[in-house]
Amino acid sequence: MNLLSNCPVLGCYRSGSSLLARMIHSLGVNVGPPFWCDHFEAADLSVELRSRWNEPQLVKSVPKDVRVEYLKGGSRSRMD
Repeated sequence: MNLLSNCPVLGCYRSGSSLLARMIHSLGVNVGPPFWCDHFEAADLSVELRSRWNEPQLVKSVPKDVRVEYLKGGSRSRMD
């Protein structure tokens, strides 16, 4: 007996929602294909949202050796 034929999955950025959708899909539940790239996200919605979203970028403001020393506990002061 198929009690659930469609199942939307909502989640924040990098929250595991695509993984959950993939798992649900592998159990035979329709999660709304066609998918965008290799993610289990609706292609049309993904294209629209990604056109309005800038991917966060890592900005290195402290040299690597200073960060490593700080994480080792060698310095208890701020890294500025």
